[in-house]
Amino acid sequence: MPRYFITSDDGSGAKREADPLDFPDEKAATDDAQLALADMASEILPNGRHAAFSVKLNDETGREVYRASMTFEARSGDETRAAAKAADQAGDDAADSVAALIKGR
Repeated sequence: MPRYFITSDDGSGAKREADPLDFPDEKAATDDAQLALADMASEILPNGRHAAFSVKLNDETGREVYRASMTFEARSGDETRAAAKAADQAGDDAADSVAALIKGR
């Protein structure tokens, strides 16, 4: 049965399992890695406005066979509206600059 080393990071630093885990095949190992991401998120959140999780699988020879990550970002309604307003203003400024270049030709 194939064996894999799992390295996970819940935001507090990468931790590699000391012993390899047996899985019937690579798909089963990657499925387990995805579930590990969900488990990390459910254990950590809610925990502020930002969180990042990752998992990596290496086979017994050390070859990386899979890597996945998940990022959580949160904004208040006021922050969302401010970001949208800033993006709109940047678009308006870019349009004004293009118009000025065209006019100047």
